[in-house]
Amino acid sequence: MFAISTRKPAAKLAVLLSFTMILSLFCAAFSASPVWAEGEEPPVDEAAVDCKYIFLPYIQGPTPKYAVSGTVLLSPGNTSFAGVTMSLSNGQSATTNASGFYTLSAYAGTYTLTPSKSGYSFNPASATVTIPPAANVNFIATAVPVFTWNTTTLDISAAVAEAGDHFLRIDSSNRPWLVYGSEHLYQVRKDSSGNWNTSTIDSASKVGSHASLAVANSSKAYVSYYNETAMDLKYASWDGTKWTSYTVDSSGDVGKYTSIAMDSSNNPRIAYYDTTNKRLKYAAYNGSTWTVSIVESGDVGKWASLAMNGNTPSIAYYDAGNKKLNYAYLSGSTWKSEVVDTGLSNGPYATLAMYNGKPRIAYFYDYDDDIRYADNDSGNWTIKTLDTAGTVGLYASLAVDTNGKPYIAYYDPTNHLIKMAYNDGTNWYTTTVATVPSANDVIAVDIAMDQSNKVVIAYYDSTAKTMKVIFQS
Repeated sequence: MFAISTRKPAAKLAVLLSFTMILSLFCAAFSASPVWAEGEEPPVDEAAVDCKYIFLPYIQGPTPKYAVSGTVLLSPGNTSFAGVTMSLSNGQSATTNASGFYTLSAYAGTYTLTPSKSGYSFNPASATVTIPPAANVNFIATAVPVFTWNTTTLDISAAVAEAGDHFLRIDSSNRPWLVYGSEHLYQVRKDSSGNWNTSTIDSASKVGSHASLAVANSSKAYVSYYNETAMDLKYASWDGTKWTSYTVDSSGDVGKYTSIAMDSSNNPRIAYYDTTNKRLKYAAYNGSTWTVSIVESGDVGKWASLAMNGNTPSIAYYDAGNKKLNYAYLSGSTWKSEVVDTGLSNGPYATLAMYNGKPRIAYFYDYDDDIRYADNDSGNWTIKTLDTAGTVGLYASLAVDTNGKPYIAYYDPTNHLIKMAYNDGTNWYTTTVATVPSANDVIAVDIAMDQSNKVVIAYYDSTAKTMKVIFQS
């Protein structure tokens, strides 16, 4: 062997060149073959072709590595964050030091760099790194909120049918109200002493399904609901002393999938489904009379969810004919509609909220059995899939806090869980709120924000005949 490592640089170079020349001659001789007749194809001698690669590493020396480094800062404050594991997709990892600094090295190529630490999210969640040259990649860490819950169980002896959009609301005194029904329409609310009081809103037979609730203050409440016997849309109001009910629309089978909201003058507005004509309708009260209009026809309007942008109504709803999620709003005296999600079979359990004049919608993506979220903050619809763990997203309900952060409650029947997806302003997370006994059925879930931006979630267990009201601690 050649003792290259013991010689001076000039001598090393001379020996290396001599070795290269010898290797070339050796490989040429090794690969020599007879002359073939014209038109004949000589066989490929793989050993000869690979000859030089056998010795090439001894000539070239070690393959160079390149640095991948950067810092991780903790938000808010952007302070140095130690103890974060930084992992490259080649299997290497390092931990940030007291200054939040890390460094790794890798051969030339493209890798995925991912930070991780229990209880924290990172922006970006990962980064693609191509080297050379050496790469510098920085991250911002944010603590993931930890939720604790207190649960109140309300025994509901009456039968409960499918609920409308938002059967749970929080009044200005921070007290929850709920409406439910099937045989009759009921309300239950927490009083100033902390006691739960139940009363009958409408004692007529077969009323109360598809009930939707709005509250103006601690002494005003409004409910839209379905009269199954007469197949009519009904409305009830609470004046602080008693409930009064009215029939709003009786033209055919109307009043399922109701959603109620109030305008700036506390006049009720109701979106609902016309089963007879398979269309979405809208009813508005001006203080003395109701005006009913058609929003859209063509087997549309199930899972209607109404929200007011000042005095302008907006509605998210399911287009069963095309299996799409739609959004409509009133422009002057004309309803305009658009498709939100063009994917396959999406839009059931649509739930709408407005923030700064921009719509946010949560809904069930039936094609893949997932929960999705759409917003129009940029002027175009942006779609995000939030949870894919089995069948997730039934009875989706959306609330937005005073900072515009969305919270979505929903049912996971695969794992028998009440879950919540939420956004901290940067990232989405999911958390388990409650576990439902595997033999039981959930038929309604709702969410609301209290006056301190804390979450309240309610769900109805039809097997146990209980309403669970869950408060964020």
